[in-house]
Amino acid sequence: VKTVSVPPDLVSRARAIVPLLAARAEATETLRRIPDDTIRDLKVAGLHRICQPARFGGYEAPLDEACDIVAMLARGCASTGWVAGVYTDHQILVGMFDSRAADDVWADNPDALVSAGFTPSGSAEPVPGGWKLTGSWGWSSGCDHADWLVLVTLLPSGEDGKPEPNFCLVSRDEVSIDDDWKVMGLAGTGSKTVSVVDAFVPTHRTLPGRLAAVSGAQ
Repeated sequence: VKTVSVPPDLVSRARAIVPLLAARAEATETLRRIPDDTIRDLKVAGLHRICQPARFGGYEAPLDEACDIVAMLARGCASTGWVAGVYTDHQILVGMFDSRAADDVWADNPDALVSAGFTPSGSAEPVPGGWKLTGSWGWSSGCDHADWLVLVTLLPSGEDGKPEPNFCLVSRDEVSIDDDWKVMGLAGTGSKTVSVVDAFVPTHRTLPGRLAAVSGAQ
């Protein structure tokens, strides 16, 4: 079993940028998404790789440590803490897919960020090698800075081909964003509606929800 060395100062790195996040907190809410400077600061501190698989340079931090890091960031800016937690959670999720999916996300860009739309929606048409996905998904936190999105739709992957929720990994290049996140609280999360039309999702970039639940419990 490979042992991953988690830098002992990840929480300290998060603490160090709290004043920067606090100084930008009001502007973040006004902007209705995380500022580019904040994303840059997270990346410089390595806080965009908290639970990323180690083979891509990630830290594979234990969940309790990941929560401590995210909670520290939230002291400076609640929206930034939320989005950092979302990106971290999706690192774990992508690691549950076929290994080729993680290669698609991080092999050429180890700094890639992943957002999501988890409410089952849209429709998928079977095509050679996978599916063509069309639909819209709301509340996609951090989507403005995402390189990939995980979108949930029903696919006939259950017993006897019964439809069941599947996570589908889609490149940002195939996604459009509707600037509709206009709320009173956590406005800076940029949790907007995302849409795709005939986005090709190869089979290795799909994951039945039941398998993610089993993998996550192990």
